[in-house]
This record gives sequence, C-alpha cells and structure tokens, in this order.
Amino acid sequence: MTKTLSAVAALSILVVAPAARAQWAVVDVGAIAQLVKQVATLEQQLTTARNQLNQTQLEFQSMTGGRGMDTLLAGTV
Repeated sequence: MTKTLSAVAALSILVVAPAARAQWAVVDVGAIAQLVKQVATLEQQLTTARNQLNQTQLEFQSMTGGRGMDTLLAGTV
C-alpha cells in the first residue's frame, strides 16, 4: 500500500510541476563555422554560374550577331 501511495504521490508531483524552461542561450560554434563555409562555396558557385551565362550569351551573340553568321545555320535544321 505504501508503494502505491508513494507512486501516486510522485506521479502527482510530476504532473503538477511547471514545465522547465531553458535559461541560457546555446550557440553551436561548429554549425556557424560550417554555415560560413557553405556561404563561401555558394558564392563561388554563383560566380561560376554568372561567368558561364556571360560566356554563353557571348557565344550566342557571335552566332546571331550582325556579321551574318545566322545565315550559315539556317539550312541545318
């Protein structure tokens, strides 16, 4: 009987107790360092993509520009 009473008392204390709240902010330094590396990698990828786009636009202009090169491709399709 005392075990049951003790168990009920312990359970009621746990149910009535307020929820615990964290009091200290947690900073994950490793995650921040990884984020900085990812941002640098994404910046390099963006620069590469812009360079590829510029090169492709230049190639397209050279084929369809004012020199008449577009007439060479007219009969191929």
